[in-house]
Amino acid sequence: MNNKSYLYVDSDADWFIENNNDWIQASRFPDNNGHIIQIQVENNTIKNDRNASFSLVSEKNSKIKVDIIIKQRSKYYFGEEYTDLGLPSGTMWAVKNLGANNISNYGWEFGWGEIEPKENDGNYDNRFFDKNTRQFSKYVLDEESGRVDSLEFLDAIDDAASQLLGGKWRIPTKEEVLELKEYVIKDKNSVYYKFDSNEESIIFPTSAYSSYWTNTLYKTDRAYTLQIVNGISLYYEYRINRVYIRPVFRFEKKIIWPTLEEIERVQDGNIKIENYEEDENWN
Repeated sequence: MNNKSYLYVDSDADWFIENNNDWIQASRFPDNNGHIIQIQVENNTIKNDRNASFSLVSEKNSKIKVDIIIKQRSKYYFGEEYTDLGLPSGTMWAVKNLGANNISNYGWEFGWGEIEPKENDGNYDNRFFDKNTRQFSKYVLDEESGRVDSLEFLDAIDDAASQLLGGKWRIPTKEEVLELKEYVIKDKNSVYYKFDSNEESIIFPTSAYSSYWTNTLYKTDRAYTLQIVNGISLYYEYRINRVYIRPVFRFEKKIIWPTLEEIERVQDGNIKIENYEEDENWN
């Protein structure tokens, strides 16, 4: 059970909970004179969204019944598994690197703005860089490096995560890396997890040093990276270098996963249901 949320029940009659499902547990919480229902939700490890429900039934009249339907998102988006660390921005991080078979594998390496993997063979090049003129043809911030276009962030057509995974997947921004740095801590196994969050974690392959592209230029010839060296930091690499990618995306509206994303309440008789501590637990 990874997520807890609460409902407040206001009823003139005594009531009990009918709870017949595999992945949610609803129980009366002892606080507030028994008016609070605590709902615990298991992680959704299947590749589809799912629904479940439980009911509140009046002890005086079994026909007075409230059905509460819980809709929960899958942990997969466009076939790729993600983790919700409960970050303020609502950013969802992929659980593994782009092209990796599992969380321990480093996956593919890319030049900045390249949408096809590159071999780390020492032959550094980039489709936007001319080795003869030493000029860049796109994402140019100064006249010495090429024709200035003032493009500071990768377009979707030049974003490997966007092109290879689809949907809203993309390479993270510099700000999203700084957010990750601020809100997570590291343990000895290179597991990063958010303070006081929902027990979700993000793992980077163990190494003395590794870098991951952001979509943001540092200078014309360099871009910011998420760097793993005894923790998370923001650094930069030359655009022609070969660097890993850890994709991210955001939903249309922020959610906290696993979520009670939408609750349908059927009001019946004299039982009234309300969200409890709505701002903290439900938004």
